[in-house]
Amino acid sequence: MEISRYSTDYIKKMLAPKLWKLLSEVIGEPVTKNTLRIVIEPPLKVRSRQQHSLKPLQRKIWSDDAPELSVFYGYADELNTLEKWIVTDRCRLVALGGMVGVGKTAIAVKLGRQIQDSFQFVIWRSLRGSPPLQNILADLLESFSDCTETTLPGTSVSDVSRLMECLRSHRCLVILDGVETILETSQLAGRYREGYQDYGQFFRQIGELSHQSCLVLTCSEKLRVIDLMADRNSPVRYYKLDGLRKDAAKQILRDRELVEEPEWTSLIDRYEGNPLLLKIVATTILEIFNGRATDFLGQNTTFLGNQLTEELDRQFQRISRVEIEVMYQLALASQPLTRSQLRENMPSSPSSSQVTDALQSLEWRSLIEKINVGGNSLFTLRPIIKKYMFNRFNNN
Repeated sequence: MEISRYSTDYIKKMLAPKLWKLLSEVIGEPVTKNTLRIVIEPPLKVRSRQQHSLKPLQRKIWSDDAPELSVFYGYADELNTLEKWIVTDRCRLVALGGMVGVGKTAIAVKLGRQIQDSFQFVIWRSLRGSPPLQNILADLLESFSDCTETTLPGTSVSDVSRLMECLRSHRCLVILDGVETILETSQLAGRYREGYQDYGQFFRQIGELSHQSCLVLTCSEKLRVIDLMADRNSPVRYYKLDGLRKDAAKQILRDRELVEEPEWTSLIDRYEGNPLLLKIVATTILEIFNGRATDFLGQNTTFLGNQLTEELDRQFQRISRVEIEVMYQLALASQPLTRSQLRENMPSSPSSSQVTDALQSLEWRSLIEKINVGGNSLFTLRPIIKKYMFNRFNNN
């Protein structure tokens, strides 16, 4: 055996970093002394399973807080697109966004059940109690504990690395619902609360590192990591959900036993096909107006109801001071405004960059609409949000 002329200390400090850098470039993801076996072994295990044609283990782990869908309306095209992204395009990270009531959670449940046979594991977890990342990681690892080796002999690795091993070794679909609860309030959209910043790094690793699984997020705000990484050719995608199409929206009103179907189109347009809003207003029409949409529409108002108002109150608490000022100006305006017009009307005289940041943040929250006219961008509030703002004006 040939004895190296280099000292151990020289190899560790001078040669090893070059080796890790070279391996990282070849493999396509970060490699260190502690993660070498994690990165290299799982793909070999997967290929070995494929070569022996072993029947994959399948397990569905739906937590108690995953809602049951007795009835689901519409969104067939959206579900088909999401299925293509996840099953065919093999996306690693997919986020669902959209305003309150549009049905992000329901679509995530429907999607998970629709594509579950393409995965060995399907796991649903809610973030609505704002659990620390360490708790979620431990919970997910427990789901894999009796069917996959989550630790490596003689190594000390983080729970994220152990989870990545599972995501490489098995085809997994993990759905995290309600990500907005770990985000900061009174700040621009997409910023994590103190003590929850590690979620951002975790999501980035899921999107960047090679594995054969998919993490689906539902969030009422667009995350910054999603904005940076998502595009149509990336394994990271973002889908902003809009309201239901007319046929599906009408079925909600039909199931609520409303009458005067010819008037329903105006009702659906007023509430932008939002499933929650249509259910709320349909109940009111049935109870107060004997199911007659004409009588309700004759009031010439946009009814919100206590349930939606409470939801919007919670979202309003998340908004920064500059965003609130922008929303007030848009609520007062009789027509859409340019960014420059907005800035001129704002009493606090914010900088141009502050207004730009606020508009982007409000768009990430699905609270404003952008209209392109002659190459110029104009901004306005969504009708439902405008009504909510008027209510706040009158109550304060």
